[in-house]
Amino acid sequence: MTDLEEIFREVSPFVDHISFEDLNLNPCRKEIFEAISNNFPELEEKYKELSKEFWLKKEREIRILSEKYDKPVRIYFKNTIFEILLILLNSIKFK
Repeated sequence: MTDLEEIFREVSPFVDHISFEDLNLNPCRKEIFEAISNNFPELEEKYKELSKEFWLKKEREIRILSEKYDKPVRIYFKNTIFEILLILLNSIKFK
């Protein structure tokens, strides 16, 4: 998959922030997996195993690199947005 450290190292000097978005396979999932199977069979299992946990790990890695390179980030991962909202809601004390 993407080498996040390389992205930060190479682009940080030239940008104000870095944005990340996850791979959304839902609209054409069948066609994408067919293309992967036909053209890149060695990657088929890797794409099938993409999970919520995978994206949470990537988000943590991005946030660590953001601090290391002192570069703000914007993360648009559909699998983690709701997780973050739940954490925030659980941390709010309602009166």
